[in-house]
Amino acid sequence: MLYKAADASFNPDTDMAGDFCYWDIPPIDSTDFTIARKLLYEAQNTYLQK
Repeated sequence: MLYKAADASFNPDTDMAGDFCYWDIPPIDSTDFTIARKLLYEAQNTYLQK
């Protein structure tokens, strides 16, 4: 879970229970993070090469 990756103490049963806007957030696979990191890295390199 994305929130668990950012904060190991995150507990969805208590931390998201009262905030309905987070109820329909789908789980994210670590592959998505890998792709995002790669794209951000490539964008940063392109920006720094200018």
